[in-house]
Amino acid sequence: MSAHLAPAARIFERFSPRIRPDYRPYLANNLKFLLPQAALKEGKIASRFVPAFVDQFRDVSDLTGEAQKIALELKDLGVIGELPERRDMSSEELYRALVWNEMVAGEGESHREAANRLNALQELELKLGIDPEVNRQIATRCLREALGFSGVRVYSVDLEKKTWFHRYSEGEEGVSRFNEPKTPPDDSEKAYLTRLLNGEVSQEEILRAREERKYEWYQNGEWSYLYISDRSRCDFVEAAQLRKDEEGDAEQMRRGYGRGGARKILYLVFGKAGDPTTEVYLVTNWADHTALFSEINQDVELLRTFAASLARSRNLAAAYRELEKLSIVDELTGVYNRRYFNRMIEAEFIRAKRQGHPLSLLMIDIDHFKKLNDVYGHQFGDRVLKAVAKAIEKTARDKIDIVARYGGEEFAAILPDTNKEGSEASGIAERVRREIEKTVFEHEGNPVSLTVSIGIASFPKNSDSVGDLIFTADQALYRAKDAGRNSIVSA
Repeated sequence: MSAHLAPAARIFERFSPRIRPDYRPYLANNLKFLLPQAALKEGKIASRFVPAFVDQFRDVSDLTGEAQKIALELKDLGVIGELPERRDMSSEELYRALVWNEMVAGEGESHREAANRLNALQELELKLGIDPEVNRQIATRCLREALGFSGVRVYSVDLEKKTWFHRYSEGEEGVSRFNEPKTPPDDSEKAYLTRLLNGEVSQEEILRAREERKYEWYQNGEWSYLYISDRSRCDFVEAAQLRKDEEGDAEQMRRGYGRGGARKILYLVFGKAGDPTTEVYLVTNWADHTALFSEINQDVELLRTFAASLARSRNLAAAYRELEKLSIVDELTGVYNRRYFNRMIEAEFIRAKRQGHPLSLLMIDIDHFKKLNDVYGHQFGDRVLKAVAKAIEKTARDKIDIVARYGGEEFAAILPDTNKEGSEASGIAERVRREIEKTVFEHEGNPVSLTVSIGIASFPKNSDSVGDLIFTADQALYRAKDAGRNSIVSA
């Protein structure tokens, strides 16, 4: 092996005889893409970079064209050992193959450190689900165990309102100032990061800050980071808060991390460009009194590996939630559909029976809807359905009542925990009736009025099963229509 060759070229020379001839020119020119220079040490992969390397070769589906062919080719080489050609091999399998083929630089403690990182990264990929709170805990543990940071705080940031809200933390002293959504002071790094995310900081300023080594701002389509190497040198950092971080503060229940101990800080941001809200992980090594990065090039590559894994998992979770939403929401009106109503009326009835709380049900029908459709057309009818759904949602109790389109022009509202006398359910029904009655539609310049009829039934007052509750409310609705419409009848 030629000693004067660069590390990437030496790895290429080592495996070149075993690579298909038509792939060799491409690989020789693009090995730096597959193995960044920061990852290489004496012709081998540096231990700290193994998680990033493994992540690239496990998820070859993200690569395209020739790069994907090369990745698959290298899977059959000694780089990853004599493993079956499959894409679901574990991180541990890949790591063992790399060590077996003497492709990892370092021994003893560095190997154990790399193995721990791989386990934490794999846990991140395997355990992330659709619960945001659980995901925050898993990602925080991964940041601390896989990347070696001592403290992590997680915030939700509303970029339109410019408010920050503390969600979760581990390894950090003190009480957060953002336990309620709050706008940070203008002279704070959080306010500056908000401006960066909203595109309010010029590229000239960002480049100048990097040249002056004040901070580094990296942004791609799904995640970003702001790394400040010395907060005392930045005019957008609160001097008073930096002093509290270093010297302590009784109000924030913080002992302090010592003079100079809170200068380096990292904000890791998750959210696509244009998203109204993002999630921010504030990462420090203050508790360990060590530098945030030991070898910045390698550590940043590891950070990108973590961020890419978390971004993928967040996207999958978001896609799942969107699919779930589509399966339970009525496409036209935006309220829940009949399927979700059936599920929730069962669940709420069981809860009401177990806890001994009343449960009421409103059945709401648009008066003369067929006539409206016939006279004014289906587009006008769709407008009416949307408006009625919106009116019911507006008058229902926020985050308590469940509004659904029951079918056609009929809607239902599940009202948990109403009073036993039924006056609360009747009050909500009356507000719905008045809200719709005062809504005036126009068709070709002519006003069109609209009314609804509502039937009410309650458990345990006049029903003792789910089926009986629905039937009784429906019968009350028919009586309201028979009584002349635009009225409410309670069972």
